[in-house]
Amino acid sequence: MYLRRLDALHLPESPAGYTIRRFIPGEERAWWHLLDDAGGLGTWDAKRAEEAFADPSGRVWKESIHFAVAEDHLVGTACVQLNARRDDLAEMGWVAVASAHRGRGLGRILCLHTLWFMRQRGFQHCFVQTRSHRAAAVKLFRDLGFQPWGAPGDGSLSAFLGALPHRARVETQEP
Repeated sequence: MYLRRLDALHLPESPAGYTIRRFIPGEERAWWHLLDDAGGLGTWDAKRAEEAFADPSGRVWKESIHFAVAEDHLVGTACVQLNARRDDLAEMGWVAVASAHRGRGLGRILCLHTLWFMRQRGFQHCFVQTRSHRAAAVKLFRDLGFQPWGAPGDGSLSAFLGALPHRARVETQEP
């Protein structure tokens, strides 16, 4: 799914009892445990996390990892994945909320913080990959303004990325 413009973003307040903060170096283990425990994103362990941080085709940008925190526990996450072929186009990646904390809008808030992060670093557009059977994720991304790319049956990410015009990054100042 594709978000054509990263502008007019409003960061809502977190629900009572939750805060949103960014990754602190050394939290890699906590991050992959959260992804593994959330379910639906495959099996996560130290090896897979290291591969995600190093993979040139979709490297997780550690500085971009956002967490939802409740009582000093990490309960949700979202991040940016950088694409080696498209330095102007970021990917929203690995959005997950622990099952006990779902239904409170944390996924939406984490995505908005991550989109804000992208915008502040000059990205003008982004995309996200999800599967149609993840109905809650599809609804969330549609509500945030993402649109499906390509014709039905022609969902090739390579074709999609190749067809998009390049948009230079324009970094902005923090508010």
